[in-house]
Amino acid sequence: PTVITNITNSLDKPGRMFISRSGANLYTHKDCLVYVAEPLAPLVAVSISCDDALIGIETGYLSLENIHGRDVCGNLPTDLNCAYFDKGKLHLPLHIRSWQAGDKVRPMGMKGHHRKVQDIYSDHKLTIPEKTVQPVLCDHLGEVLWIPGLVRSDRAPVNAESENVICLRWQKK
Repeated sequence: PTVITNITNSLDKPGRMFISRSGANLYTHKDCLVYVAEPLAPLVAVSISCDDALIGIETGYLSLENIHGRDVCGNLPTDLNCAYFDKGKLHLPLHIRSWQAGDKVRPMGMKGHHRKVQDIYSDHKLTIPEKTVQPVLCDHLGEVLWIPGLVRSDRAPVNAESENVICLRWQKK
C-alpha cells in the first residue's frame, strides 16, 4: 500500500522511477505511467575508427563516410540525424555510448555556452527509458559532439578550409 501511495503521489512529477523486486521498472512521464518489464541497461559503448563504416548498436545504425571538404562545403543539411565534422579538428577515436551524469554539450549557435545533456533530454521530453538508450557521440577526451536527432555541438565545424570531413548519419531502429 505504501508503494502504491508513493506512485499515486508522484503522477504529477515526471521522471520518478520505481523498481519492483522482480526488476521491472515503473516511470512517471507527463500524466501517465510507463512500465518496462526488464531492467534498463545503458548502451554498450562502441569505439569508432574513422574509416567508412556502418555501425549497429541496440537502438539503430550509425553510418560514417569520409568526404573531401570541397564536396560538402556550403551544402550541409540541417537534419539533426546527420552531422558533418572537420576530421582534422577532432580528437580521435570517436565513441558512441549512453549519456552519463555530468555530460555537457556546447550546442551550435549558443556561442560557446554549455548545456547539460539531461536538460536537453528534458526539453525534448524523453522518458527515462528513452534517455537510457539515446546514443551520444563523444571524442576521445569524452567531450559530447553530437546527440543524434537532438543536438550537434559547435566542435569541429566544416568550413572552406576543411580538407577531410566525416559525415555521420543516424537511423533509428
